[in-house]
Amino acid sequence: MGLLDAGTPMAWDEAQQHAEHVRRNGIEQFINIYRHYEHVEKTPFLWGDEVEFFVTELDEQKRTARLPVRTPEILAALKKDQDDGHDIDDAFGAVWHPEFANWMIEATPAVPYGKSGSDIAKVERNMWLRRMELSKHLRANEKILSLPVFPRLGAAGFTADPALAPAPNGPTSRSLYIPDESIQPHPRFPTLTANIRKRRGEKVQIKVPVYQDKHTATALQRQAAEILKSDPEHGQDIVEQLGANIYMSASSLSSQIVEQFDISDKAGGGIEPVINKVNTSEADLAAVLAADQKRLAAAFARSQARVKYPRSKGFGQDSAHVVPRNTAGA
Repeated sequence: MGLLDAGTPMAWDEAQQHAEHVRRNGIEQFINIYRHYEHVEKTPFLWGDEVEFFVTELDEQKRTARLPVRTPEILAALKKDQDDGHDIDDAFGAVWHPEFANWMIEATPAVPYGKSGSDIAKVERNMWLRRMELSKHLRANEKILSLPVFPRLGAAGFTADPALAPAPNGPTSRSLYIPDESIQPHPRFPTLTANIRKRRGEKVQIKVPVYQDKHTATALQRQAAEILKSDPEHGQDIVEQLGANIYMSASSLSSQIVEQFDISDKAGGGIEPVINKVNTSEADLAAVLAADQKRLAAAFARSQARVKYPRSKGFGQDSAHVVPRNTAGA
């Protein structure tokens, strides 16, 4: 996440009036900065990390997991701790930032790491302390996770507050699945969300090819019916543009899209994408999946060809570092 500063973001129509000024000054600023640092050499090597947490509310009896939209409250408590001198017990400290979603918190070290190899060994401890500090401000039924995305994001009742509901004709996202209240209230985020929609001239429409099987037609029919019911004004246009795709109506849902990662071995190849195989027979599909499983097994075997050794004391939780087998000098 970029720098969040106080201010009043402009709506898209207003921002358009200043677009040329921003472009020209942005180029001039880049040139001036480049010329200022063009001949600078031997600058210190500084680096850091960024961890994005999301808070989830667990109900053990009902066996449910939902997202409480209350991170501004948690961020305020963390800032008060720092103002009172109760920061984490680590030389690199911590800085807490709001993220796009109102259940997310971003954490970075307050001081960058340096070129010393010993700094690498300090990263895990600082990450662990950040997690512990954040956990102090959670309720008894809340946990923090670092998954890329909440599995039930956009499903009915995914927020902890049952009163929150999507607003297909609301002021911000106009999503069929994500309530506007789930967006971080910092002015940057709702303004950005609304401006994306206004610039497009229509709602966000993320399309994900649907896996084709005997249930696909029924699922697409059910999705179309839900869209038409939730958004009578724009629903027909959305359904016509969708085709055989899963519909996602908000920027925050884009992280649900599954990307294809190449984990091929030296001989080449990789995971075969099967999501677009609309006309694939069951026999062909079985052959593709068998080949993919073979490649995955080979990749997993390579990942296990490592040596584990106990980590040093004082880090808090059981884990192990790993080093490649047969490294030079081993």
